[in-house]
Amino acid sequence: MAFNQFMHPRNIYRKRPDYKELASLSDEFRQYIYETGSNGNFTIDFTDQKALWSLTKTLLHKDFNLDVQIADNRLIPTLPMRLNYIHWIEDLLQHCKIFRPEINLIDIGTGCCAIFPLLGCRLHKDWKFYATEIDDVNLEYAKLNVQRNGLESRIKIYDNRNSEHILKTILTEDAVKFHVSMTNPPFFDDFIEENSNKMLADNTSDVKSFFHKHKTSTASPIEAVHEGGESKFIKQIIKESIDCKQRIDLHTVMIGRKKNFLELKSHLKELVEQSIITGFCWTEFCQGNTKRWGLAWTFCRRFNLTNAPKIKFSLSKPLILKLSNDLNCCDYEMNFIANHIEYLLRNDLEIDEITKIETHKKIEFDIKSQTNNWQNQRQKRRLAQRMIGTECNIIEQRDNEDEYQTISKRKLSDSVEFKQNFPNQCKKRMNFDYNSNSLTFLLHCGLMVKREKQDIIIKMVTKEMSLNKDSTYQLFQYFKNKLV
Repeated sequence: MAFNQFMHPRNIYRKRPDYKELASLSDEFRQYIYETGSNGNFTIDFTDQKALWSLTKTLLHKDFNLDVQIADNRLIPTLPMRLNYIHWIEDLLQHCKIFRPEINLIDIGTGCCAIFPLLGCRLHKDWKFYATEIDDVNLEYAKLNVQRNGLESRIKIYDNRNSEHILKTILTEDAVKFHVSMTNPPFFDDFIEENSNKMLADNTSDVKSFFHKHKTSTASPIEAVHEGGESKFIKQIIKESIDCKQRIDLHTVMIGRKKNFLELKSHLKELVEQSIITGFCWTEFCQGNTKRWGLAWTFCRRFNLTNAPKIKFSLSKPLILKLSNDLNCCDYEMNFIANHIEYLLRNDLEIDEITKIETHKKIEFDIKSQTNNWQNQRQKRRLAQRMIGTECNIIEQRDNEDEYQTISKRKLSDSVEFKQNFPNQCKKRMNFDYNSNSLTFLLHCGLMVKREKQDIIIKMVTKEMSLNKDSTYQLFQYFKNKLV
């Protein structure tokens, strides 16, 4: 199963890169693409290490204006996965209301690309990274890549080769208050585990992700293997975090194997029950054919992580409306019905964003809005009818005595004033107070008009950038009232 539809809503790689466009930007990358079929689509050989190098470097340059060099036989970072992790950290910072002139982050095991610091600094001018590394080649290339992109003042690389501790080297920076720590630790316990079929004992998603990774892995042993595996590594971080609870606000980790995630999640739950940590949360990182898991914990009582944002989305059950063939609003044809729906969306509801895609079998709308104009339609209709009745009353009584005219005009004035104020009052009450940086919507849904045999149906489904399913259901009821 491809997980791209479950990527973080802000992840730019939810949409597959255009390899033909990338080839036009890079002579190096051009040699690795080839056409698939007769539809004009291009791809690369994902088992070719050099092709992966070139793809990553080209995307980093095009999308983030980053110039990187990747060492031979070192891990090539997959950008969608790294972006999912960074966007989750953004959500956690916003959720915990950590707003500072400078956000200080720790990256444990930064790798040869220093990929998290480079991406984080490109996305946020107020982020500053303190990164550690224990491999001499990765240290050399990480420092080189920071220098190549002029980020020496915002990214510091620390040599942690001679330390028995994971965090201690960085925590010598006594004057620095750290807001987040992050890491993507080695998966495996030993070389035998890395190269055997032991993972067949794990769940199906682990097996699939293992073989997908195994085909294209360029990781060195020091990047892929740690004594005790990622579970032991992360437990060591948890232990050290207890000793420095006042120095770091949020601790986060990305986990590669589900059995380790479940074990560590249970471990954090025990620490909460023992009042050692104040709270934790988790998420899923989905990209390509691979799934990873995230855990975050804190010692700060002012942070409530129990309702922290997750990147986990379940497929929403569609709402289906079968239309009768005696519609009053338009002819019983798919195009006429879709046009009428579009008219209502644009003119009656004043929806913020509408994308329409037409094929000969169906017509689809992608609908996004921050303003709730679809509720209280019955109340609005009653007000409109009442106002029309008042206006007619004034016209009919125009020749009557002045006192009656005055009263009627006062009624009209009151009604007109209420009509003018009502939309603003509704918007003020119904609008969702949201931060534009969150890129979530009060409503984000798909609407499809489709013919099934002799019938025409409307199918609506909540999409991933919607805050909840309620708005989709309310819009569904609106169309049910308008069309049935």
